[in-house]
Amino acid sequence: MRGSYSSWTQVKSGVPQGTILGPILFITYVNDIPTGVSSTVKLYADNTKLYREIESIPDDTDMHQSDLFRLTEWYKTWQLKFNPDK
Repeated sequence: MRGSYSSWTQVKSGVPQGTILGPILFITYVNDIPTGVSSTVKLYADNTKLYREIESIPDDTDMHQSDLFRLTEWYKTWQLKFNPDK
């Protein structure tokens, strides 16, 4: 409702929602996800896709799993969780 404001609260991580700067801050926040990953990473809005073509089952699957572990470390560091069901 116009003229209504939310109360202030301590923000420990993440990006504020409902602001003009929110999308820019979010992109800045997640922009380093592909760093150090050998699989292809696609970032769109709040979606992240990680994939690779499997040519050699043991080698490519191990590399892909290594990339998943790297993303797990990333989200633990930045306190932003992925939703694998999505």
